[in-house]
Amino acid sequence: MFIICILYTNLPVIASKTLESLSAEDLKNKGNTYLKDNQYIKALTVYTEAMKKAVREKNSNIESESINNIGTIYAVFKDYETSVRYFEKAFKLAKERHDNRLMTISAINLVSACVSLCKIADAEYYANVIDSLSYFPMLTPFYHEYHSGQIATAKKRYAEAISFYRQALRISDRDKLNSSLKVCQDMAKVFKSYAETDSALKYYRRVIEMSLRQNLFEETCDAYLDMAELYRLNGNIDSVAKCQESYIVLADSLFNIRNFNTAKSELIEYENQYQEIRMMRQRFWTIGLGIIAGIVVICLIITHYYYGKLRVSRMILVKTNEELLRSINQKASQLSSSVIFPMETKSPEELRRQRLVNDIRNALNDTKLICDPNFSLQILASHINSNTKYVSAAINEEFNMNFKTLLNERRIQEVCRMMMDNDKYGNYTISAIAQEAGYNSMNSFITAFKRLMGMTPSKYRELSLQSNEIKSE
Repeated sequence: MFIICILYTNLPVIASKTLESLSAEDLKNKGNTYLKDNQYIKALTVYTEAMKKAVREKNSNIESESINNIGTIYAVFKDYETSVRYFEKAFKLAKERHDNRLMTISAINLVSACVSLCKIADAEYYANVIDSLSYFPMLTPFYHEYHSGQIATAKKRYAEAISFYRQALRISDRDKLNSSLKVCQDMAKVFKSYAETDSALKYYRRVIEMSLRQNLFEETCDAYLDMAELYRLNGNIDSVAKCQESYIVLADSLFNIRNFNTAKSELIEYENQYQEIRMMRQRFWTIGLGIIAGIVVICLIITHYYYGKLRVSRMILVKTNEELLRSINQKASQLSSSVIFPMETKSPEELRRQRLVNDIRNALNDTKLICDPNFSLQILASHINSNTKYVSAAINEEFNMNFKTLLNERRIQEVCRMMMDNDKYGNYTISAIAQEAGYNSMNSFITAFKRLMGMTPSKYRELSLQSNEIKSE
């Protein structure tokens, strides 16, 4: 987690008007209001409109500020690659206008985002920019220590990082910078990285206390998730359950991923249109008024070409998704099928082994059994009246994998089935589906899903919805 610099300037209460009737500055201020209230979906939509209007009004200041704040929203949703792209665009525009204030703010955001992407050299570059500009004299010493801690963490120099963070925390408390929350969260993560569990839990509790007091619920969600993982390592199951319950309640109400993707799509659509407009203008002034008709024809051809490519790309994605679904069905068929050999060709030992394998297959096809969060090798062995040694050996020999890997495959298959059942599970969040399939840890679930399916659960769900839409057309 990192400190995000947001351009909050004048947050008036704006009368209820349509977005089209507002000026670029009013739109930016409205977006600031939404962002300050943690209404990220609305903020993203309004900032997109502010950016469009600023381009039309030729107001580069509002344009660059809106771009920077769009980057902060992507950073909140941990899409750091996209956030870096917007922060760099805002930094470049500020540099062209010699706007040291916006350069500093964008550089502050870029240091943290680059660290999150392990782009250490880029992070060090922007940290040096902040030191050299020194636009905010009261903040520069704090950011020097804080960013040094982030970079040291990325280099896995944890003791050095803690030293920098403690100095940053002292400066923040001394100068009342209201930055202690983010520093405590980073310190907790560092302590967690080298197994200082008690120290990590101490700082996570401080994070939760401060973030709830400031209504910064995304920080609270992250802290609950990390604390649950620490309690799990310590075997404190009751505390794990309490943290997960608190996380799910906050996360489901705060992050409406479906609405975020809708606003995100509108922004991407605008960017494509904006790039086409810029190309048209450049060609217009370069070639001249005499060949306007030719430019129009060329633009129509380009539009048709890219539309065709977009359609083809969409079909390729859907086809890939269908192939993944067929692969899941084939695996399920393999689990449910039992190969029966003639009785006379098998020895009594082979027959006992075959019965054991068949019992394992039948048990793994019992959805209620495998989706129990407490399901284990011991429970499986007891269920089929065997012991863990024989069951483990049979799984390794028959399926060429261990019990944990096989269980993950079956649970992920069940997750995919639920995602395809839009009538029953369409209103379920991904975290709720994961819990239905027996996962208590979102981190473990996402890791297993990406390893088996080659994509994140949210991307898989998006492709499934696209496939259903095309089939219904």
